[in-house]
Amino acid sequence: MLYWLATQAALQRRMKNEIIYKITTEGVQEVALKEIGRELTQEEIKTVGRVVSDNLVWYEVVADAINANVRTEDLL
Repeated sequence: MLYWLATQAALQRRMKNEIIYKITTEGVQEVALKEIGRELTQEEIKTVGRVVSDNLVWYEVVADAINANVRTEDLL
């Protein structure tokens, strides 16, 4: 039992900062090719990254995913 608790604690510490989702440069370049017919320069990628970061309302996206996919009646 003590080993299980230690294992669970270690798992929770490791998962605390685990990346759930990321947008890669490759993904951005795929969108650029489809939308404007060419790849972006490094400067354009930086600009797009800043704008995405500023406009991504991550709390709402996460809340919507939780509300759509997690049963809450078990918690009541």
